[in-house]
Amino acid sequence: MGVVERLEGDDRVQEFGYLTIGTVDLDAAIDFYTNVVRMEVTERREDEAFLSGGREHYWFRLVKAEENKVLQVGLRMADEAALDRARARIEEYGISTVEGGSLADDRLSRYIRFTDPAGQEIDLYCTMYQRHYPPVAAGIDLVALLHGVWMTPEFTKTWQFHQDVLGIRPSDFMDDMAVWMHTADMYHHGIAVIGAPEHRFQHVCLMVDSIDDVMLARSNALRRGESLQMDLLRHAPSTSMGLYIEDPMHGFSVEFCARHRQVADDHQPRRMKAALETVNIWEEPLPDIASPGPAPSMDELLAALANDD
Repeated sequence: MGVVERLEGDDRVQEFGYLTIGTVDLDAAIDFYTNVVRMEVTERREDEAFLSGGREHYWFRLVKAEENKVLQVGLRMADEAALDRARARIEEYGISTVEGGSLADDRLSRYIRFTDPAGQEIDLYCTMYQRHYPPVAAGIDLVALLHGVWMTPEFTKTWQFHQDVLGIRPSDFMDDMAVWMHTADMYHHGIAVIGAPEHRFQHVCLMVDSIDDVMLARSNALRRGESLQMDLLRHAPSTSMGLYIEDPMHGFSVEFCARHRQVADDHQPRRMKAALETVNIWEEPLPDIASPGPAPSMDELLAALANDD
């Protein structure tokens, strides 16, 4: 595929939509995502469950499988016409697609499924069942399913594909090893890609209303014996504050964050150094402060003044 024009408006991915997870133990997975991550089950079937923290029918779809792993990432397009145009661009790029989806089975009217250059399977969709009522309060105010992050040996090829074909634009780079990219909702990142020796889904992020919600999620997880992959921090690129709770069954972590900024349409990506303080500004080393010596005596002050003369 040659150089493409910058995608605008409906031709861009609108937002991060959902995660489909294969799980060996469906009941245990449901317990973790309701009691630790604080989503609610919107629909339960024999071999799968849909969970949400918003009006969308699901943010996470848990599917009984022979292996614990993330299966698909769902990215929402604006409408059916935008979905068709995206499919044409993907196939022009040289990646094959398959079409599926039904409201009866998937609670999606339609999806286009493909594998990106990183090896991550992705569903593009536009219409999902919506609930007419907000979620039942679960002690934490969940605002949005904000972003997903995956790792790949095809770092440059992957982020350029998402930019050129799906309209997901770089917000910031960390050297040549990580890039945060924003969708049309303009939050600092709807996806992020990290260079690594092999593909792996790394984490998914839930945005909550306040730092109090972050700390409530932390206390609840630790009280239940869960482990933190990273404790309280503040990211330099997005300015968000959050922490990461390990999902030990499925091999990734769930981030709870607050105060995640949005970027302007004319935002220019920055190049940031690969350092602890980029990931967490609270790791920035403070400068040494020299200890003052003893106060001079009056005779010493008078002698110094005399020497100045």
